[in-house]
Amino acid sequence: MTNEDERPKAARTNEAAASDPSTTGSTSNSGNSDHRVSFHLQGALATGSSSHFHHHTFRTRSENQDAPARFKDSRANEQAEKLREKLREKQLSGAAQNLPETIVIPCQGKCRFTNATTSTSPPSSSEGGNDEDSSNMSDDAADEVLQRFLSSVSSFSVGSVASDSAVLMWDELDIEGCVYSVTLTQGKTVSVLEDVETPHVLGELIPGTNYSASVVAKLGSISGDATDPLTFETLSTEPSQPLPPRPAGSTKSSVQVKWNASSPNGSPILHYNLHWDQGTGNWKELHSSSERQYKVTGLTPGTEYKFTVSAVNELGESLRSEEGSCRTAVGTPNPPTCIYLGQASETGLVMRWSPPSDTGGAELLGYTVEQETEYGFIVIYNGEAQECHVTDLSRSTQYRFRVFSRNVAGQSKASAVVTFTTRAGLPPSPTNVRVEGRERSDAALIAWDAPVLEGDQQILRYNLKVSAVKEIDDGYSGCVKEFHSTDEKRLLIDGLLPGTLYRTLVTVVTAGGEGPPSTPFIFKTRPVCPSAPAPPSLRTKASPYSFNLQWNPPSYLGGSNITKYTLEMYKDDWAQMYMGPDTVFLVSSLLPGTTYKFRVRCNNSAGASLYSNTIPFTTAPAPPAPPLNPVVVNKGPYAANITWQESVTHGAPITSYTVEMCLLGGSFQEIYNGPGPSCVARNLVPGSTYYCVVKANSAVGPSTPSEVTMYCSPPAPPGVPPNIVLVGDHVIKYWSRDQMLDFYWFTGSNAGFLSDNVIKC
Repeated sequence: MTNEDERPKAARTNEAAASDPSTTGSTSNSGNSDHRVSFHLQGALATGSSSHFHHHTFRTRSENQDAPARFKDSRANEQAEKLREKLREKQLSGAAQNLPETIVIPCQGKCRFTNATTSTSPPSSSEGGNDEDSSNMSDDAADEVLQRFLSSVSSFSVGSVASDSAVLMWDELDIEGCVYSVTLTQGKTVSVLEDVETPHVLGELIPGTNYSASVVAKLGSISGDATDPLTFETLSTEPSQPLPPRPAGSTKSSVQVKWNASSPNGSPILHYNLHWDQGTGNWKELHSSSERQYKVTGLTPGTEYKFTVSAVNELGESLRSEEGSCRTAVGTPNPPTCIYLGQASETGLVMRWSPPSDTGGAELLGYTVEQETEYGFIVIYNGEAQECHVTDLSRSTQYRFRVFSRNVAGQSKASAVVTFTTRAGLPPSPTNVRVEGRERSDAALIAWDAPVLEGDQQILRYNLKVSAVKEIDDGYSGCVKEFHSTDEKRLLIDGLLPGTLYRTLVTVVTAGGEGPPSTPFIFKTRPVCPSAPAPPSLRTKASPYSFNLQWNPPSYLGGSNITKYTLEMYKDDWAQMYMGPDTVFLVSSLLPGTTYKFRVRCNNSAGASLYSNTIPFTTAPAPPAPPLNPVVVNKGPYAANITWQESVTHGAPITSYTVEMCLLGGSFQEIYNGPGPSCVARNLVPGSTYYCVVKANSAVGPSTPSEVTMYCSPPAPPGVPPNIVLVGDHVIKYWSRDQMLDFYWFTGSNAGFLSDNVIKC
């Protein structure tokens, strides 16, 4: 801040005017009043002017806002007038641009400056003023007053301090358009945050660190003084996440792992935890120490390993770092393994091998084959393939070889020396392959003629290959069986299947190798009887009088197709029901509700199989048979006794019998329904002809009626005439509802001839 002597005269004049009690008028004591000066910014000088002047209209606010302004100081009036003139000039020149209209700041004073363009000019003062001082007031004094106001930021404080954040707060100035900047200092690092508002959250701070902060208020190009620095310290926490570990050196069996120090965040780091993954996906702790490097030994050459690290202080453990990779150095591979002879001819060899078990940690680049000569081992092959074709060799000669493998690190040691021999000339094929002896079902005696060999070649053995075929022209199928014979020119081949075609090839083996096979020989073993088929089964539900049966071919045909099936049924004895190639048959003319047993067998060209297991089937029940021999026996003219023989049940128990009778020319009426086998017919008409039938009933239904039986009831004596009354001695009266007559009577109701009418008294 400027001292009293250095301030512009206009500013000192304003202060004097503000301190003069005579300018207060009738308002309350200015020392206790809240006075503010309102600056109406009308514009700024154009860029390039000698000074950046903000023209303001000053207006004090007292407790009585409507009190009229009193200008006791003539110099103040003159200064205000000059300021208004200067404002008019700037407005006319177009220098006022894009500034807030009003800025309200507090000040101590009782002068009231009113914008000349909008307010009534103050009354003229009789006292004169210094023109030079008034001109200076318009630029310098107004900016100085604004600068002092912008320097009056108060209540600057910090709160909610965490490990990585804090909140700055201050009282905003009562001035429109004012912006704030915060200066944050941490050690030698200074950061300025522009255009911030209160409260302002400081983020991304370093835990356990001292910071210093101050705030500056700005209005346009004018800035106030910074507040006194405010110092605070963030809270300590666990260390920050370290950077990924990195390799610091490697050998074929070890790696040196290093990592940077982690930020302690206010609490010293106690130690670091190193974890690793050996390629299995399982992370394990490898090392814990305050050091920031570690050597891992006993590793595989050319292999990548992954590492992470975490830091530990008194407040806890940090997050693990991102993965870092380290690879061991590459070594030379081991020599190839399992070197063997793939193929030999009279003039060449094909040798093959397997890759080494240890490739040195790098991809194999190829192989080198060396052949021993009279001058030592010489290279005959360099390539990536795992086989080498050696040509231009002599027949039946031994050769020695060794093989190397190589990668980017170099060539391996030599493998063990191997020896291979070229082949002598191949023998010709045997001839006249045939089957000798009797035909068998599971074996065959194969014979052949030996070939004629050249020179002094000796037959070491014969090789036979036998494979099953479906048909002669249908190709070969099944597993090939190999058999060997010494100098014998025949061999018994066993373990064959009956009735099966076989293809046989015979080769000769000499010191020169195995010759070409003979012409294929096809033979067939003798078939055998098939296995017993499974028992028959019902194709449909059993009916009362038939079975619809089916059966399957046997599981083993015996080497020959099935030619026929035989179906037999047992009731009282076994009887053949069907013979033929079909596997279905309808057995009919059976009795209802009766159990029958069945079995089946099959035949092929070798003979008949065993019978299948016996299986019973029961026909469905049917209505019972009609009762037999109904007999009607006279029990007088009014009743008759009816008997009959019980019916055949047909698989369902008889529940009742029904007896029906009718007169000649009438319809049958049921006279009985009961368990039977007899009943009594009552209330018959004497001397009448009746017809009688009987039915049997079961749960399935009624039977058909029995044969019709005719019955004639005997005549009966006539009945007593009705309505005859003895009136007196030898006097008989007959009456009806209408009249009474003497000596009349009716004949009896019983049918028959009435020979006499006898009246007894």
